Amino acid sequence: MRLSADEAGMNANNKRKSSRIKYPLLIIVLTYILGIILSHLLDLPFPFLFLTLTFLLLSFFLSFKRGNLTLSTIFLIFSLILSGFLYHKLFVSCLTPSGLDEFLGKKVEIIGTVSSFPEAKEERTSFALKTEEIDGKRMGSRIEVSIFHAKDFYREAEIKKSSFQYGDRIRFRGRLERPPASRNPKGFDYRSYLLGRKIPALVYLREEEIEILGREGGNPLSRVGLFFRQHLMETIDQTLPSLQGGVLKGILLGRRGELPPEIEKDFIDTGVVHVLAVSGLHVGLITFIFGAFFAILRLPKRISALLLILIIFLYALMVGPRPSILRASIMFGIGTLAYYLQRKRELYNSLALAALILLLINPLFLFNIGFQLSFIAVLSILYLYPRIWPKLKSLSHYLGGLMAVSLAAWIGVAPLIAYHFNYFTPVALLANLFVVPLVTIVVALGFLATIFSFFLPLAHLFSHANWLFLTLLVKAVNFFNYFPGAGIRVITPSLFFIGFYYLGIVGLINFRRSPLIRKVVFIGTLCLIAFFIWGNIFTPQSDLLKVTFLDVGQGDSIFVQFPDKKNMLIDGGSGRYDTLPSYLWDQRIRRIDYLISTHPHTDHLGGLIGVLSNFRVGGVIESGQEHTSFTYKKFLEIMKEKKIPYRIARAGQKLESNQNNIRIDILHPQEELIEYGGSQLNNNSIVVKLTYGKVSFLFTADIEKEAEGLLVKKYGLRLKSTILKVPHQGSKTSSTLKFLEKVSPECAIISVGARNPFGHPHPEVLKRFQNLGIKVYRTDEEGAVIITTDGRDYWVNTMREKQRLGK
Repeated sequence: MRLSADEAGMNANNKRKSSRIKYPLLIIVLTYILGIILSHLLDLPFPFLFLTLTFLLLSFFLSFKRGNLTLSTIFLIFSLILSGFLYHKLFVSCLTPSGLDEFLGKKVEIIGTVSSFPEAKEERTSFALKTEEIDGKRMGSRIEVSIFHAKDFYREAEIKKSSFQYGDRIRFRGRLERPPASRNPKGFDYRSYLLGRKIPALVYLREEEIEILGREGGNPLSRVGLFFRQHLMETIDQTLPSLQGGVLKGILLGRRGELPPEIEKDFIDTGVVHVLAVSGLHVGLITFIFGAFFAILRLPKRISALLLILIIFLYALMVGPRPSILRASIMFGIGTLAYYLQRKRELYNSLALAALILLLINPLFLFNIGFQLSFIAVLSILYLYPRIWPKLKSLSHYLGGLMAVSLAAWIGVAPLIAYHFNYFTPVALLANLFVVPLVTIVVALGFLATIFSFFLPLAHLFSHANWLFLTLLVKAVNFFNYFPGAGIRVITPSLFFIGFYYLGIVGLINFRRSPLIRKVVFIGTLCLIAFFIWGNIFTPQSDLLKVTFLDVGQGDSIFVQFPDKKNMLIDGGSGRYDTLPSYLWDQRIRRIDYLISTHPHTDHLGGLIGVLSNFRVGGVIESGQEHTSFTYKKFLEIMKEKKIPYRIARAGQKLESNQNNIRIDILHPQEELIEYGGSQLNNNSIVVKLTYGKVSFLFTADIEKEAEGLLVKKYGLRLKSTILKVPHQGSKTSSTLKFLEKVSPECAIISVGARNPFGHPHPEVLKRFQNLGIKVYRTDEEGAVIITTDGRDYWVNTMREKQRLGK
């Protein structure tokens, strides 16, 4: 049967429509993102990239002109990938202005303007500075200024309000430094974090070193945001107690510094900490609250839309240019524009356009955690909500909708939360049903109190009502913290697992629709099972022993991984920055076989609290010296609560090993503890000698010259070791000449904090090592030091060397 001309034309049109990509902008953004990721991983020369991109674009135009759509599409995709690659490379190369490198590592005089809101965190206040002059030379760059307040290293840090404000023009002398990169394997990369904010350098100061030259500078729009921010904070301070006020500041402005640590931990453990991190949720709540208010006033819809845009713009100025806020603001602006133009809103394309705009402004946003969580959460809601909602709508329109949104968002962000924070919180699904409505009321009353702050009795009325809801919010979060599924700590999932997770969700949802997807899911599952089974069977057994001297600041933490997969942890640092648990989770460690606490000083013991709380521990070995500190009491309390076996270490004991060529000997303390000379706690620290074949390690904790003399007298040449962990951070009271001559190490590691107040390591000690020809590695300069040995040879790698080779 032959078709008529009209029928043929209709079929052609239908075919053309069906061949169109439904969300072209989403494909464009994904290919552009792939280019940014490749640029982050690979280092290719600029001329090669430019010539290749030129060739691809010419090929695209020629193939498109000839009507070869398939070939032109392929060239376009590769052009977009290469464009992302090239733009990321150019952006990073332009972050450090020409001429700034000559000042790095030097003490210079800097004049500039405070260009961000000063934020108080623990013992310091930080802000971005737009420089004008560096040592008299005109230099327009952004640097971070960190002002330290704490004077005593061991004193509890207090949050202090800075006397500096946005727009202040200041002058100071300080050492300009490049921000530190990862200090430990897979650790937090502060350099990349600051580069993402377009800050290539930093300086550390005391407040008294800064001179204020003038006020009222900076961007006028940012000053408007600062005015409303300060007005909101003053209203909160005047009308609410400190606890409820701190929670409200966290919700409205993302300021978590004034929250008690235990309250903040409750929000984290229950998976509702997102209400304290200003995000798209807050923009949605503000839109809903003020939209309802304008509806009550019966304002025309277009006027209401314009007022909402203005309010969201002001709110973005108040909290700063965070990716999540920018994403929500852009999407709201696109939706409003579509309303004015009477066009249908395509949310996927709106989301893709918001991502493209942000990544054109700053491609490093892609590696920002807030950016990732914000976009994945919205994408997950857009994709999963329509599929979850029909199954829950029987509960009630409101409750079913809220549960569907909460579940969709949680499914999307769960692997990212596990990857970045090592948390798994299924209780968040239930907690959000109560927390989000409470936060909606809290936000509404908080803004009403601020709006009517010119008439304090009315502001107090709204704040009194808010006190009730803020108290209920804190109680609710605390209540859900006791539920099963709250605050589960997990090892860091691999990127392979995360990719398989997202592909698996898409596959399962479309399982019934497409025979092809059914086949892919079935084959993929079989491959995964086979990979898991055969991978474990055929994984080659390594004969390597690895010792990692972690950079935990001023303190010690050493992690030993034996060839038989068992491990040993010696000390844990101070535990101030959660460095040790994060490292272990990233290494996918679930159990510690031997945990040694050499002595109860906080800079060695503090980090072990987090290990005991979050990991299975086979046994604890300690020196048996009692201490009155809270940390030591907590250490004993957790061991007793979890029934962890422990024993007191004394010279002559050995630790069991499954391998004949590995020996673990305890050399100190003696049966009779040292009670003379320097610090008794230091001098009676546990000293361990680890021998693997011809390579040996001597771990000396914080012993001083009295203990060193005793070891020399008792063991003599038996102290000889290939690698020495330098006693007591290289202090003047340790590393005596006689001791070093008996140990006779080939290399030594000093675990020490940068800019520590004790002057460690002491110049005389360093000179002693130099005179003896001993190679010294320092964690304050090198970051973590990783030594790998097969029992015959050994290899030393440091984080600094790794970064030099990799970047």
